[in-house]
Amino acid sequence: MIGVSIVRLLICAGGTGGGVYPALAVLQTLQKLKSRSEAGSQPGDSAPGMFEGSWRFDVLWIGGIGGMETELVKRAGVPFEAIPAAGCTASVCAPSRAISGSCSRVFFKRAA
Repeated sequence: MIGVSIVRLLICAGGTGGGVYPALAVLQTLQKLKSRSEAGSQPGDSAPGMFEGSWRFDVLWIGGIGGMETELVKRAGVPFEAIPAAGCTASVCAPSRAISGSCSRVFFKRAA
């Protein structure tokens, strides 16, 4: 689309509510901010100008096959893809947690 910025959002969270519920909350907050920006900025907005111009979200949630997130994310109307996945054990996740602080990820990429 010409003149429309696309915000691509890939959310990878699953297994327990510890990653799923916060990721859903962040997504819902971004959607509310977008709706407010479309209605015009209001005094006291926490991020004035953050979503200026014409833009849209492309969202994809990746979760585990049969995980608790499957129905929760689908009920929220978020596109969902299931992959074979298993929980992290301390020995597997410890190195990545030391670097990143979490096994759940939210990635933003603004497309040209």
